[in-house]
Amino acid sequence: MTRFQYLLIKLAEEAGEVSKEALKTAQFGYDSYNPHDVSKVRNEDKLITELLDMLCIVDMLKEEFDFSFDVLDLEERSFL
Repeated sequence: MTRFQYLLIKLAEEAGEVSKEALKTAQFGYDSYNPHDVSKVRNEDKLITELLDMLCIVDMLKEEFDFSFDVLDLEERSFL
């Protein structure tokens, strides 16, 4: 497995975690938390943490592989 493949897998994992936390936040509220969680971490904090994790992977892809999703860059790509 290449480093690029590894980071793409990690990106997919983090995107799944963002999705999970976003759905929980939408369903139960930004300030709520799991009543079984003794630390009472709010949905807001979990969502922000997962978003930051995902953005870290995006930053790694940008730094190591010139990974970009800037609209101007995308317009120049051949698949559009």
